[in-house]
Amino acid sequence: MSLLINSYQRSFIANGKDNFKLKNPLTDGRQLQLKSFVIVVDAPNINPLNSQLFIDDGLQSFPVVIAEGKYTYLELRTAIENALNATGAAVFTVTFLNSKYTVTSSVSISFGKLTENKSVWDMMGLKLNVTDTVHLGGAPNINFTNYVHINSFELTRFKKVLDTGSTNNSNVLCSIRAVSEDLLHDVNNLNSPTSVQSQILSREFDNYKYVKINPSQTLYNVDIYITDDDGNDIGEYVNYSLEFIIE
Repeated sequence: MSLLINSYQRSFIANGKDNFKLKNPLTDGRQLQLKSFVIVVDAPNINPLNSQLFIDDGLQSFPVVIAEGKYTYLELRTAIENALNATGAAVFTVTFLNSKYTVTSSVSISFGKLTENKSVWDMMGLKLNVTDTVHLGGAPNINFTNYVHINSFELTRFKKVLDTGSTNNSNVLCSIRAVSEDLLHDVNNLNSPTSVQSQILSREFDNYKYVKINPSQTLYNVDIYITDDDGNDIGEYVNYSLEFIIE
């Protein structure tokens, strides 16, 4: 017996999670196994989750505003330079040479962010809270996330044994690498960063990832939500189809 869950067929949304009503509720200690998935990711690599930025000249802070969108390495260089100069804090030049960013300014400044999420500064390899006129970036990674995580509260609420895609006792059913290592920093590859293009992630498991339903529990709904590396819900950027085997 199989269960197909498609994001286009959600019954309702609650607390940011897609919910699907089961035609046949699961009970009696049934075992639910994730057999396969197809996930389409179409996300801007610069978005509200990573673009809450500011700079500081030691006297005051200046917000840095970058429009949401899909940026290549060179497009991001231009956007950052324009956004920094728009603050009026100094005169800025941003370069991207030898696959690394460098930011120079007419006065000493430091970079900061308003959230704990990976920020645009982090993506560019720039160090935070360091005051200087020249900031040399490390190896950049401007993909908005390296992994996509399939989560479910209901399907993991009574989980006793971790599936092979989980690394801790969390709501994660499976973690999928969204970025190939050889594409992370390849500025000559049109697919780098991969977030510039829609990505189709798919897999069929040989060894199913299973969740055991507690015998005293009846499952009427299944909730699914998709998160990024920082645990942020990215459901607005993805569509998915999941196949479960019920035993």
